[in-house]
Amino acid sequence: KNEMRELRTALLQSAQALGAQLQCLKKAVKFSAWLRSGQRQPYILVADWREVKPCMDALQEESDCNQPRDIVVLAESARVLERAELWAASRPDDDLVLVEESGN
Repeated sequence: KNEMRELRTALLQSAQALGAQLQCLKKAVKFSAWLRSGQRQPYILVADWREVKPCMDALQEESDCNQPRDIVVLAESARVLERAELWAASRPDDDLVLVEESGN
């Protein structure tokens, strides 16, 4: 939990530096509800490997104007990092997906 608090603080500081807001939604179901609740400003989706696929499913149901600017997948191990990188490489060119090791 301490590592997640540090990550959340870093994300919040980055968002504030860009004049953006940080919206933390732990599960893809909440992300889907957030998307459906209205038109969104440009945003970046940051998700772990377990949640990114359901989040992508939710995005497929939304209009083009509610799509993220970028997608960042946090991988908690070398094995997950490898799998996530293969998945990201298989995505269409218009999906900008970045995979990062989260250090957990």
